[in-house]
Amino acid sequence: IWCMKRIYMLLENGIKPHVVFDGAQMPLKKDTESKRRDSREDHLSKGRAFHAAGNSSVAAKHFQRAVRVSPSMVCMFIQMLRDEGITFTVAPYEADAQLAFLARNGLVDAVISEDSDLLAFGCPKVIFKMD
Repeated sequence: IWCMKRIYMLLENGIKPHVVFDGAQMPLKKDTESKRRDSREDHLSKGRAFHAAGNSSVAAKHFQRAVRVSPSMVCMFIQMLRDEGITFTVAPYEADAQLAFLARNGLVDAVISEDSDLLAFGCPKVIFKMD
């Protein structure tokens, strides 16, 4: 699994990861989440159409934007983390706020993310684009 490759890379470099998962959906973001779901479905449809037309490179871009992380995928990843003794937290709502809290309170040294919302939450150290 791709996520575990990242975890192992951190461990091999002496970094102890603390993985944070999104918790419950925030009621105020219901419309945003609905739009995101619709967008994923649209990208899946476009990906299938481009694939059927033989345009695999454009199809792949749409398929990447159609990815949905299912609860069963999260459970599988959590079990892998448990098996490896990796610390993890399920945030009450969005992981961003929890990550910023951990960083602001010195419970983690830095946060690795692709989401700039962490800056709005006051996260002092964010590592972006670690790929």
